[in-house]
Amino acid sequence: MAVKKSTTMEKLLSADFFKKIAAGEYRTDYYPKFADRKAWKKVRKSEVADRLIALADAATETPVQQLPYSAYKEFQINGDRAKYETIFFGRGNELSVLALAICLTGDKEKYMPHLMDRLIAILEEFTWCIPAHMDWDPESGAPKKPYPSDLFCCATGAMLAGVVKILGEELEKEWRGITDWIAKQALERVVYNVLKNEEVRWHWWYNGSGTNNWTIWCGYNCMATAVQFEKDPKKLAMILRKFYNTASLFADSYSEDGYCDEGAGRSRRDRTEFPGTRSS
Repeated sequence: MAVKKSTTMEKLLSADFFKKIAAGEYRTDYYPKFADRKAWKKVRKSEVADRLIALADAATETPVQQLPYSAYKEFQINGDRAKYETIFFGRGNELSVLALAICLTGDKEKYMPHLMDRLIAILEEFTWCIPAHMDWDPESGAPKKPYPSDLFCCATGAMLAGVVKILGEELEKEWRGITDWIAKQALERVVYNVLKNEEVRWHWWYNGSGTNNWTIWCGYNCMATAVQFEKDPKKLAMILRKFYNTASLFADSYSEDGYCDEGAGRSRRDRTEFPGTRSS
């Protein structure tokens, strides 16, 4: 399936935008790292900081929840998606608040072991696509490869990008090489998976065969994943250009009066009310 093309949003960029990206002329300091204690002490004064820390404290009281294949399979058997999604989203939400709690408090001893449990558990999930968005093989009844980069797979890539952005150096102290593992998993599952499998049914948000809030959110999260983990600036420029196309397709779907029946709104499944989680 040929990917629909549009330059609606690209026309708003400077003419040399992608050229500068390809040359490595772009900033990546959009979040302060853990080591910037002055910045995080300032953030600690935020009205939501105590709530975040309280959520992280609660996460330290419970082990990471197991996510068996049998829970994934339930959707295919009886349509139950809640059992799997509750644990799936819970892992991501806990990882996010634990990462922020480490930065806000500086207390790695208290929070890092629990963060590592959830981080490794997420990396070991066989897919980040939720069962309701999976292509199921009609003969075997099993998930069919290539697994789609759905709304929540893409959000997982961006979430991991944020965690590595602020805590990458500290994660390496905990387990040397883990950020390379994260980068490989995120790029392959989220970004390259779409570019290599444009025709996958659930990649309609990318190829232009359908357009809704997925189009803008998946494209955005794929770009956030690539900006953090793709180290080749020329390849990054190519990736950003391809996914920036999704923003144009989304803009093109609007009527002249600006009405959109399903815009870029926060998912009703986000119970934490904090950005950067898999359910947002």
